[in-house]
Amino acid sequence: MFCIHSDMDWLAYSEAYKSNAHKPLTCPEKPPVCGNPNPPICNPTPPEPDLPPLCAQCPPGPQGEKGEPGEKGERGEKGEKGDPGAQGIPGESGEPAEPGSILQPFMNANIMDTQKIPPNGAVTFPPLDEAPLQYYGEGIGYNGSHTFTIKISGLYSLTCILSLAEDNPPGNCFCIQLNGASNVAGTSNMGTTGQITLTRVGYFAAGTTLRIVNISNHAVTLTHAAGNPSCTGHLSLFRFADNGVG
Repeated sequence: MFCIHSDMDWLAYSEAYKSNAHKPLTCPEKPPVCGNPNPPICNPTPPEPDLPPLCAQCPPGPQGEKGEPGEKGERGEKGEKGDPGAQGIPGESGEPAEPGSILQPFMNANIMDTQKIPPNGAVTFPPLDEAPLQYYGEGIGYNGSHTFTIKISGLYSLTCILSLAEDNPPGNCFCIQLNGASNVAGTSNMGTTGQITLTRVGYFAAGTTLRIVNISNHAVTLTHAAGNPSCTGHLSLFRFADNGVG
């Protein structure tokens, strides 16, 4: 049994191993006690490759200082997406927006003076150079005589009131004529005088023309009260929606 103190002890261990090469070396149950106040040299691995290591191990020495950190490893793969978080508390309501402007085409026109309307003839309205109180409109075409043209498609309301003279034959009938051919909203006065009121609510496409036409079998005279030439009748036309529902 050897207690290694120096390289010279290794040489002695090597000679003993060579002289007992035919005998197996047995390891003691406990490490050898050297009897030397100095601890033995801890080198359980022999310097010669042919020598077996010592059976006895020296006690571990004190822990060494912590080494420097190694280099940063490669970035790992992206993990799976986590579950969505809980919904946050709703924010405060904003201030209400100001209402926007709603602009629609419209027109108003008086029917002036005494007019004698032949069969299939149209009622005439003031020319555009008349005072604004006789005709006013925006967004609806007017030829300055008897025809109105829709510029923007949509739902329109039309109302026309005619005042009949006293000497008309009985059975006087007028209508709204569309595009110079289609007569709609016809209304009659079976007497010889009084009023006729035509009204129509419907969808008019852009480009549609409108006239107020006498569809009686005879000429009809329209007139006004004495001293009020603008009271022969009145027409109003205005757009109020893009279209209907349903």
